[in-house]
Amino acid sequence: MNILQRAYDWIKAWKPPAWISALIARLNDLMIIILKQVTKAYIDYLKAEVIYAASRGDWTPEEKYEYVFKKAKEGFDKFSVTLKDREINCIIEYFVNLLKNDGVIR
Repeated sequence: MNILQRAYDWIKAWKPPAWISALIARLNDLMIIILKQVTKAYIDYLKAEVIYAASRGDWTPEEKYEYVFKKAKEGFDKFSVTLKDREINCIIEYFVNLLKNDGVIR
């Protein structure tokens, strides 16, 4: 058996400690909450742009579509999931408290 196969088998057989599994599960839950909030904000933004374009009686349907399409692409940058210092600090504080409560750290 070659060394790469043994390394692969060892990694595949490795079982993380329970606290790591719990931490990863909670991080996953936290990221899902963040993604849901960002998605909702983006959808609300896009709805407002569609309403605005529809209200423009002087635009052709093509102009309305182009406007909404351009705003939708701009929205990807505006609502991209980038964590600010405040969110990172909250996540760190959350995990420190979680690990303290679980007895992993003091």
